Amino acid sequence: MRGNQLSRREFVRLAAFGTAGAALVACTPVAAPSASSSGAANAPASATTEVRFATDWVEGARGDTINAAMKRFPELHPEIKVTLEPIGGDYFDRLQIQFSGGTVADVILFEGVLALEYIKEGLIADLAPTLEAKSIDMKKWRPGPVPIFLQEGKVYAVPFQLTPAIWVYNKTLFQQKGVAEPDDTWDWADALDAATKLTDAPKTYGFWARVDMNHGFGSMGLTNSKSHWVNDDLTHTMFDDPGFAAAIKWIIGTVQDSKVSPLPADVEGLLTSGVTDLFANGNLGMNPVNAGTVGSLFKNVGDRFEWDIMPTPKGPLTGRGGGLWNDQPHVVTSGASDRGVLDQAAELVFFLAGDEVQGNIAKVRGSTPTVQAIQESDTYLSAPPAHMQTVLDELKQEVGPKYFPKFLEWFNAVNKEFELGLIGEHDADATIEAMCTEGDKILKSIEA
Repeated sequence: MRGNQLSRREFVRLAAFGTAGAALVACTPVAAPSASSSGAANAPASATTEVRFATDWVEGARGDTINAAMKRFPELHPEIKVTLEPIGGDYFDRLQIQFSGGTVADVILFEGVLALEYIKEGLIADLAPTLEAKSIDMKKWRPGPVPIFLQEGKVYAVPFQLTPAIWVYNKTLFQQKGVAEPDDTWDWADALDAATKLTDAPKTYGFWARVDMNHGFGSMGLTNSKSHWVNDDLTHTMFDDPGFAAAIKWIIGTVQDSKVSPLPADVEGLLTSGVTDLFANGNLGMNPVNAGTVGSLFKNVGDRFEWDIMPTPKGPLTGRGGGLWNDQPHVVTSGASDRGVLDQAAELVFFLAGDEVQGNIAKVRGSTPTVQAIQESDTYLSAPPAHMQTVLDELKQEVGPKYFPKFLEWFNAVNKEFELGLIGEHDADATIEAMCTEGDKILKSIEA
């Protein structure tokens, strides 16, 4: 294998698809450290060992978490010097360039979307032996690593950034409109009825429909179906399954039929100066989001209005809520092994996934803590908002993501067709058919 260098063939193939819509982020290029300064084997016994760490957690609640962690880690491990590499721009685009040039950091915040390709190329280190040597029980994390990172007894990632799908609602707007607040009996019909009563276009809308598979049609479909996005044989895109089809029709209908959601082209005009999130602006009644946005919502909403977390409306075919959970973990790149710093890099990864850092995440809520005991602590569950427990209630019902070869290509293809339906280029039935057709083309090409 080529160590931490991605082949030009693989780089071109992966980079061609980009990361649009995948909630992926990225890092500024950093020159590779010299052997004299980075290799533990070449350093004097009394010298510190450098570990390079790339992350996008550099602003707001997330930035505060990493800054606190970087101050604390040297106190616990003075023998390890962590060089924090700031992130800007499109994270995975930059990482792909760094992998291609052999300059990628030792520890990186990663994502299951591209995991399979990187693991096959030998670019991600197996942490199973180190976990075993340190007697670390992986059951402490809930739900644990995304399955794509667990292959043939190997562990390629440690949980860090848990992102369960939840719904939030503008409690003030509900009260102003005289609409009963949501409870755990609500299904999709109840949510649509409330959205209709909350809508006073173009000033307010009851819901926000977006091209967002992870928290929109993909997550809602998982609440309403026993299937996943694709079948087990990777031969068919399952959006024509009745549960998924109903979710897609429901969301498109909020824009094209009931008009309780603004058209994508109209969203920017609803924002006020300095506010980039439509829900935080106060124009929305309900919004499906990642639970890791709770911390940023505190900051962005301020005292503009009162908001809370609501139970995810139940799918009509299953009678359950939940949806999708995902986790962006930390991985150790194979370059750390090549430089003889795998153990030191792993020490940083375990620290970031450990009780101290995850406890800080519970306080500032830049994400959802991955350690089960901390998820259930008063630190995380205390108000505000009043119903933090709902995050855990939904998590217990949720399904993890299903990743496969050429996932990102498939993801972009189905999202493109969904967007055409959302803006009214196709009706919902034609949209579902096109999503399945285009998705299946990608699946068919996997073995080609």
